[in-house]
Amino acid sequence: MRKRIGDPLTIFMNATPVAKIAKTRLEEIRVSVLRNNKVDVRTYFHYPQEPEPKPTKKGLMLSFKYIPQILAAFGKLLKDEKYEFNLLLNETEKEQLKTYTGDYKGARLVHIRSFYRREGVFQPGKGIAFPRGLLVPVIDALKRAEELKD
Repeated sequence: MRKRIGDPLTIFMNATPVAKIAKTRLEEIRVSVLRNNKVDVRTYFHYPQEPEPKPTKKGLMLSFKYIPQILAAFGKLLKDEKYEFNLLLNETEKEQLKTYTGDYKGARLVHIRSFYRREGVFQPGKGIAFPRGLLVPVIDALKRAEELKD
């Protein structure tokens, strides 16, 4: 099967891998620098009978300009585990990009997520969430990605 230009898998094939971070037994977070000079932070899933994990829709591409703000917020969270934040990175009439902390079913999570406007209210869209225990490897991966910036 030929890859079409613009096919998401083609973008991943042209990526420079930065880190693989185990999230669960079947999931891992991968951080890559893409040819379009963006950072992809995405969950990959290990399917049975497949030799390599496959990218999922859980994730997003970030501009390098947001990385310093994300790292600053994550650094404060490392210093104080009770620190909570809701940082708006970018906003347009139709979209928002945020990083924030939250709880879900008793788990304390860190999110990087885009929001879209629906009926006048911003709703959560594509993004990634990970346990606070993965903060150090995610910070390290984002710092390594910054080093690869064109």
